Amino acid sequence: MDTIAAEESAERARKASAEWAKMPLARRYPGLPEGLAGLGMAASFGIPYFRTRGGVRTYNAATQDIRTRWRDAIDRAKNNRLAPGTRTAAANEARELQAQYEAHMAARPGGGHVRAFAEGAVPTEAALATPLVYDYLAGGSDPSGELRERTMHSINPMENPGEVLGRYGLGLGFGGVLGEAGHMMGERGMQRPAGYQGETRALLKRYTKRSR
Repeated sequence: MDTIAAEESAERARKASAEWAKMPLARRYPGLPEGLAGLGMAASFGIPYFRTRGGVRTYNAATQDIRTRWRDAIDRAKNNRLAPGTRTAAANEARELQAQYEAHMAARPGGGHVRAFAEGAVPTEAALATPLVYDYLAGGSDPSGELRERTMHSINPMENPGEVLGRYGLGLGFGGVLGEAGHMMGERGMQRPAGYQGETRALLKRYTKRSR
């Protein structure tokens, strides 16, 4: 009796092992694929957001620095107590700082939309692809070959075009949209104050006339 019970126990263990080998990740660990997708989407939004926020802080600091030096150059150019040559040099400095400021205003802190879209697409796509990669690798221990066969079928665009296009559309498309949203949210608070172009032009006209 002990031998029969041991054989039956061994048979049950063998069948359980065979069934486990056929199980995809979603059945082995319920909720894990959804959790991975959630983490991927959070990363798709968060990576561009925090990178852009850091870029905005640097951008705002640079904006303030240029405006401070520009204002100082204008004030020195207007200061009649300074020597004429010093005032002329300050007017030329103001012109250079104006060009620098205008170029700075045209820049986008933290990169552009293409980079944000790519940063958003990759994490979500990677999160959605992880269960498929796991199932393909785990299928190597499935003697029946069913798990790997099902996995290959699910990612074959010729055999299963709807599911493949839908998954890539969700991963790359929706993830990219999240990246764009994170980038735009990160840009909030970006400072683009008016410059001193009018005063600079007036100074340049004055000193140009004097030099004639």
